[in-house]
Amino acid sequence: MTRTIALLLLIAALLAGCEAKPTAPSADYDIQGDITQIIRDGLPKGVFGTLRIEGDSAGNRYDKAVVAVTKSTRIWEKKGERYVSATWNDLLWTATVTAKFTGPVRESYPVQADAAEIVILVRIPRQ
Repeated sequence: MTRTIALLLLIAALLAGCEAKPTAPSADYDIQGDITQIIRDGLPKGVFGTLRIEGDSAGNRYDKAVVAVTKSTRIWEKKGERYVSATWNDLLWTATVTAKFTGPVRESYPVQADAAEIVILVRIPRQ
């Protein structure tokens, strides 16, 4: 009986710790623009790289940003009317993206922030 209760408690704890993965990105973003620079080397542990994103100031909170892509950044690609999961390797120079920030924004120019989410809107495939 004690084993059964312990097993049920373990299963309940595991289920409580599971969070549902989102099936679509947030509609809210901090910047939309083109990737004008990608840095992949010499970065802190847990950071895949940084993207410089430049866009119009209309509709954006910022017109330029340097965004760190970490292991917890969710990356999506828009395919028609749906969104599919993407990876760091899908982020290419000149791609048009949106980025939603997480944590504090370092108020420099351009602003620097960590990305909670990136959505690839348009990309040119590698040759």
